[in-house]
Amino acid sequence: MKRKVYPEISLLRDILDYNHESGALTWKASDKRSDSWNKRYAGVAALQSIEPTGYLRGTIGGSQYKAHVICWGIYYGRYPSLEIDHINGNKSDNRIENLRSASRSENQINIGIRLNNTSGYKGASWKSRNGKWQSQIQLNGKTKYLGLYNTAEEAGAAYDNASRKYHGEFGRIY
Repeated sequence: MKRKVYPEISLLRDILDYNHESGALTWKASDKRSDSWNKRYAGVAALQSIEPTGYLRGTIGGSQYKAHVICWGIYYGRYPSLEIDHINGNKSDNRIENLRSASRSENQINIGIRLNNTSGYKGASWKSRNGKWQSQIQLNGKTKYLGLYNTAEEAGAAYDNASRKYHGEFGRIY
């Protein structure tokens, strides 16, 4: 797959302000732009369109970019070699303390409970054949069986313990 080409960091720093504490991006005033552009956009929030997936994005130089990648580039002076993970799971929270470099696998581990989850607990599912709750976890692309439990809470707790053990800082238990 072809890797997306991002704008030069120096250009980003010329046209955008990034507040790493709030995660906000705003357009800078520029002597290279018309007075009408500066009056209309200087100081206004930038890259604020919300994708269906929840990420913020916007247009720079006619191309669409995800805001968290732009924030990372401005703050660190380079683009990430891996993916960027939102630690708290909020894809529009672009504070630098909420962004970290992650492999694809680590980023997937940090996904919260799926919308179609019926147990209320990550890793817990009902097995009608046994009349019990099953717990399992994904490790290196394979499913690891964690056992059968009388309650969804117990199955969820088994997942939580395994996630802490195997997934470390990237494990999300809710």
